[in-house]
Amino acid sequence: MFSYKEKDSDYGYDQNVSHAGCTANVVIIKDGILYCANAGDTRCCIGSNGVLVKMSKDHKPDDEGEKKRI
Repeated sequence: MFSYKEKDSDYGYDQNVSHAGCTANVVIIKDGILYCANAGDTRCCIGSNGVLVKMSKDHKPDDEGEKKRI
């Protein structure tokens, strides 16, 4: 059993403010390579040999990296 324990509050997001938006998560395996794409605050992880591997990061407009990217 794996658990993605990070929560919005771990990133300093105010739980009392609406974070309405859209979200999507797509995973594909092609030629033995696993690809993951996400939009919004969808989180994807995979269990590999008993280890949790994070495959995505939230896309939130108030995140500094996102502000720069946008």
